[in-house]
Amino acid sequence: MSQGPGSVTDPILARIQALRAKGPRRSPLANWMHRHRQAFARLLREGGADWESFGVVFVEEGLLPRPEHFDAPGPEGHTARRRVAETARKAWARTEREQPAPEALPAPERRASLPAP
Repeated sequence: MSQGPGSVTDPILARIQALRAKGPRRSPLANWMHRHRQAFARLLREGGADWESFGVVFVEEGLLPRPEHFDAPGPEGHTARRRVAETARKAWARTEREQPAPEALPAPERRASLPAP
């Protein structure tokens, strides 16, 4: 039985190859950030980043899982919310590292031109 070029005969490798065909695996939050990269970058630029508040929204919208103690008052709740905030911040950093939003890129420096002789 002849196999075509690039075909995989091992069943485990075949399953992994099928998974990769679906595209990069990202979390719901990372997918959202990629889709809304420009608008989110603009919000951050104009109003700053409040990652703890953003984390609450991301959890409520189902983009991040709700960790244990997330709604608890006191230090346990604070720690859980800080972990969510840090997860969101790092997801944004990875999004920007992979492909910065065009509006977030620094403007090219203008050079003073010398007058023509």
